[in-house]
Amino acid sequence: MLTLPRGAAKRFRLVVKKSLMQNEFRGTWPVVACRAGATELVLEAAQGGMAVRLHLPPTGPAGALAFRADVLARFGGAEVMLDAAGPGRGLARWAAGGAPQAAEFPTAPPGDVQPFPAEPRLTPMPDGFLAALADAVRTAAKDHVKTSLTRVLLRGKGGEVIASDSHQLLVQRGFPFPWGEDVLVPRVPAFAGKDLAPDGPAGVGRTAGHVVVRVAPWSFALPIDAVNRFPAIEAVIPRVPASASRLQLDPADARRLLDALPRLPGAADEQSPVTVDLGRPPAVRAKADADAAAVEVVLGQSAVSGPPVRVATDRTYLERALALGFTEVLVARPDKAVQCRDGKRIYVWMPLDAASAIPPGPAVQRVRPAAGPDAVPPPIRRRTPPAAAPPANGHPPPAGAPGTAPALGPAEVIAEATAVRGLLRDAGRRLAGLARALKRQRRQARAVQQAVHSLRQLQLDG
Repeated sequence: MLTLPRGAAKRFRLVVKKSLMQNEFRGTWPVVACRAGATELVLEAAQGGMAVRLHLPPTGPAGALAFRADVLARFGGAEVMLDAAGPGRGLARWAAGGAPQAAEFPTAPPGDVQPFPAEPRLTPMPDGFLAALADAVRTAAKDHVKTSLTRVLLRGKGGEVIASDSHQLLVQRGFPFPWGEDVLVPRVPAFAGKDLAPDGPAGVGRTAGHVVVRVAPWSFALPIDAVNRFPAIEAVIPRVPASASRLQLDPADARRLLDALPRLPGAADEQSPVTVDLGRPPAVRAKADADAAAVEVVLGQSAVSGPPVRVATDRTYLERALALGFTEVLVARPDKAVQCRDGKRIYVWMPLDAASAIPPGPAVQRVRPAAGPDAVPPPIRRRTPPAAAPPANGHPPPAGAPGTAPALGPAEVIAEATAVRGLLRDAGRRLAGLARALKRQRRQARAVQQAVHSLRQLQLDG
């Protein structure tokens, strides 16, 4: 009998889903091998050349079972006992809601289990390695015509973790890989999940066909892509000339800007543009297509060096740079790549058309970051309707009497209107996303119909 401790079945299934069921590895659920020995209990699965293993303390006598990973969904986070019930059958026992549960499940022949590659000698990685992998996963493309952009580049010579989706590029340095060449491995969403401790000790090793990453209690065998080549990043990251303009963000300004960006006008527009003005004082401006005036967030505590310059950008990448913790923005020219740098990282993205940059002007509504976070637009304050006042025999009730609308000043009216406009834009953005999803489903349905029609034609022709 094998005993899986509480939470093990749920954790392993989620990590399998986020690693072995992604992109080119997507398919039927892989077979899980569950083996108990004197020193540890192991759950492992492999598919498409990738493998994952969970190491757990021993919980009982030695034994082994194999079954499809979707069986684990039945047990949730409960402790579960697994046993053989006959040829090709297993029996699971667990508790749900305080009541004992039991169910049979099909087992798999041992030959259906893909073995986990032999682990090589592992080189300890510095703190932050898993966090770097997680940031690389979030940067790499989920799907792309260039397969290499769905990969993460582990550059041995420079000790770098590099990822790009063709719009943004992230380079992270300081990792002593035990090889000297460039190695491409798949983008694994499990590295960005909550099931792995981002600050735990990690080790990395390499075999002829795999990079093995160990983040206790997990091991991952990542197949090496020896066919595709990562783009030459040297051509993407231009040299920073001495004349480049630099924005040194004050940490308080950076936090307030990160809070304000999603709520600035134009978030629902195509490419969600904003203008970063490296003037004195520096500012970030935005406006929706239908707006006559822009809204400006002034970064009054930040500093600019170099000539004044304005650059238009998709706010997604500016927001990402702030979320990554960068506080320096470098702009050589409005039509050249925008860069953020610190001691060990470089983040690069391409700007929008320089002609779309929003200049300052008297019509710009200025929002200065103050002691608290920006409120752009201010939140709607929900008011409880007052009780209706009794009739006043044809005379208007006095100001402020129950049942009369409170007098609003111009500032409050503008705040309410701006807030409502922001809510409508958010609703429009969500509706646009739903429309895109429906269009994708319609295209997929048409493709299926065409395939079925083609198969019928083939059958008729045969």
